[in-house]
Amino acid sequence: MHSCGETGNLEAVQRNSWMKHFDWRSGVIAGVVFALVVFAINVAATDPVNWLGSVTAGLKQFVYTVFVGSWLFGFAQWISRRFESTVVAITVSTIVCGSLASALILGMHSLRGTPEPLLSSLPSIIIGILILPFVLKDKRKESKHYEV
Repeated sequence: MHSCGETGNLEAVQRNSWMKHFDWRSGVIAGVVFALVVFAINVAATDPVNWLGSVTAGLKQFVYTVFVGSWLFGFAQWISRRFESTVVAITVSTIVCGSLASALILGMHSLRGTPEPLLSSLPSIIIGILILPFVLKDKRKESKHYEV
């Protein structure tokens, strides 16, 4: 059994478990950003008196982004560690994970019957694809090792 009392032990547990495939910090930050975007769009598109529906939509977006976004950020980092060249690593990771995220977002909006699924998906797709290269560059500097 692993003890998580110290930071080093927590990092060891994360490195040796299913959690190593998630970037929780980036997922939570992205979750807050996307939840605020969804909340703002819904408040602007509906009657401001009905703000509770906007809060619900924002909370659903937050939960989805924390889990799916954390996994996508972790997957993008895993892909980027496979390349020695920073430019190639970030480009390939962004294309693969950006495409996957776009398909998931668009699919979710289409299956849920969201009116105008493409317009509803565009803010998340654009923000996600623009943020990903910066997160990857920062994480590559942080890790300083590559699994080539």
